[in-house]
Amino acid sequence: MSDVFDIQRNDECICGSDKKYKRCCLPAVEKIETELMRKLSDDFSITAYAKDLIRVISVMFGVKFDEAKAEAVDVEKLSNIIAQVWSAQEEFSKDSFLKLNNDIADMLRENENLKIFRLPGSILAHMELDDSEQVDMLLNQIADNFSMEENLFALAYLIRNNNFTDDELEKILHWIFMGLIDETHQSFFELILQASIEDINEAGKKFEQIIKEEDETACRVDIAEIHELFKEYPVFEDYFGVHMLENIKDDLEFILKSEIDFKFPFFLIYGFFLKLTSAITQMFIQNLPYADINKELNFMDMLIDAGPEFLKQEIIITESYGCITRTLIETMEKSKDKDLQEKLAKVTEFFLLPTGAHLLAIEEIILTSMKKFLENLPQAIDDSTIVLKSIEQLITDEFFDKYISYLELKGLNEQAEFLKEIYKETNIKCQIEKAGLKEIFYNLGLGDKW
Repeated sequence: MSDVFDIQRNDECICGSDKKYKRCCLPAVEKIETELMRKLSDDFSITAYAKDLIRVISVMFGVKFDEAKAEAVDVEKLSNIIAQVWSAQEEFSKDSFLKLNNDIADMLRENENLKIFRLPGSILAHMELDDSEQVDMLLNQIADNFSMEENLFALAYLIRNNNFTDDELEKILHWIFMGLIDETHQSFFELILQASIEDINEAGKKFEQIIKEEDETACRVDIAEIHELFKEYPVFEDYFGVHMLENIKDDLEFILKSEIDFKFPFFLIYGFFLKLTSAITQMFIQNLPYADINKELNFMDMLIDAGPEFLKQEIIITESYGCITRTLIETMEKSKDKDLQEKLAKVTEFFLLPTGAHLLAIEEIILTSMKKFLENLPQAIDDSTIVLKSIEQLITDEFFDKYISYLELKGLNEQAEFLKEIYKETNIKCQIEKAGLKEIFYNLGLGDKW
């Protein structure tokens, strides 16, 4: 029996209502399940395997979606499609099975609603897409780390809130049933992998054609055209971005070790520090052993929690991106070092064609800039008379209020409100004993600045 949607009566309902399953969606699921069993048992032997498939389909069509305006389930139509799928599976040959797989993969690529079923391009960027052995190894990892339930839940929402043809629904049920028969669910994820690889290959050819046409006409690359390509093939944007980042990794590392100052405004450094501190204090709140924190965590571990959430803010991504590109271009124009100029040019080119991978580079730049700033205290703050002498000042109300007053006096109200929100959250968590925090900052190489 499959463990997919193996929900017990007293479990919390998967619809997110916070109610028990038996008092929420179970009655609707059981009604669909009973009707499907009755209709299908006339023509098919309902084996344990068949019961399991019916149970999963009943959950997909019976669980309510709060934001959905789904129509009532047509059990008659659903039972007919299941019957067609089971009849076809009884007559499968090797060739017909392969053709069906390719048809499903094509459907995943062509139907706009189904384009969400792609693997992250970042996990495909580190493998040869035409190497069957590497693909098989990746498929094993995908089946172990990706949730069949989450994918079926997303699929159920799409089916119940969009118009799919009977032929598409039949293919979708084939796809689901193949995944459920396979205990590892690899058959389900294999078609997502196939669609992802085909998208990347097709988009890659279109990208090469865009570059070729620009070269032939001696025109600059049309960024808008490439953005349209990324929009059409999101998995390619992710894949391409990671490759670009890998290509400039050494150059970026060289630049970050240099004396180049990205001139980030202090509110950005301060906000990032507060988020980082929040991540550290959260470790305490979760009652992790202090010895384990010292032994196992480092600056980048903390960044995993702090960075992505911080960069989701439009004010931060806009400000940081502007600082980085301006600094790169200005330094490149002023520098007489040809080697440095080449490195700056490569990194600048990377930033002028934004992809999701840029957030990783921006995180690294902000982190490095913050460390440099804090390692060289005391520091004057922007163009104010405020001087930061120690890290400990950053979590004091006195320093915070003084800096917020400065921002508001300068008319930087958006930045002030942004910091107030972060400080309110962090200040609660900073009730933890400062001595513990101080020792951790020593481990991060900043203890002497506390």
